[in-house]
Amino acid sequence: MKTRNFLSRIKHNLKIKTGNLPMPSEYLLPIEIKKLGIIKNAFQNKLDTFSQTTKENFFKEFMIRFIYNTCAIDGNRIKKKAIKNILLHNKYPSKEPELINDILNSKKGLDFVFNTKEKLTKNLLFKLHEIIMEDIDHNAGKLRDHDVEIYGSMYMPSGYEILELEIEKLIQWYKETNLHVFEKAAIFHLRLVSIHPFLDGNGRLARLLFNFILWKNKYPMIVFPVSKKKEYFDALENCHIQDSPRPFINWMKKLYLG
Repeated sequence: MKTRNFLSRIKHNLKIKTGNLPMPSEYLLPIEIKKLGIIKNAFQNKLDTFSQTTKENFFKEFMIRFIYNTCAIDGNRIKKKAIKNILLHNKYPSKEPELINDILNSKKGLDFVFNTKEKLTKNLLFKLHEIIMEDIDHNAGKLRDHDVEIYGSMYMPSGYEILELEIEKLIQWYKETNLHVFEKAAIFHLRLVSIHPFLDGNGRLARLLFNFILWKNKYPMIVFPVSKKKEYFDALENCHIQDSPRPFINWMKKLYLG
């Protein structure tokens, strides 16, 4: 079964009864919370019916789509067909080894997310960044040591002197907040890219951790499509302009729930 059709099929078949809706969360309507619950249950029920081979093929297809899109958002020019050959058949293009490392490291990162039993901690965050930036950034897994600007954004990330504290506060917030898992995933992504703790790879890390949070709570993962790159960046920027996570949460709801 194709992952691109699976989530859309669930959404298409959603039939929500208005009775007994859950209480609203801060950024989710009751009907949206119920939809998320239906998607979660349908996904888990479907996985239970898969043979091991079907399950492996299901995740391979998701892996190719996720890695192609997340790397393309960051400017990787390798085509989807070539990425499939790299990931499934060990056939590598003869040029641009750094772009190939992007692909291979992203696979290692996604494999880590799929398989780890670890909880979301500061150490896990650093470890995952080190995995996805290995042989690309010599500062992989290390906080930046100077202030930076984000190209195309009016927002100034956190100063380098307080990055450790900001990450610790983010992890503590994640552990203590009572928000719905989907809200937590979206806000964690937003806050991480706003802190911008590393010199490179912040967005890619945030997208992986968004899916880490969904996956560990038994929700299907999502692809961030490169075709919606401008909408994605605009939603993040509007959060800074409005001083609210709502624009990004609303964009993610639209992407996930349709």
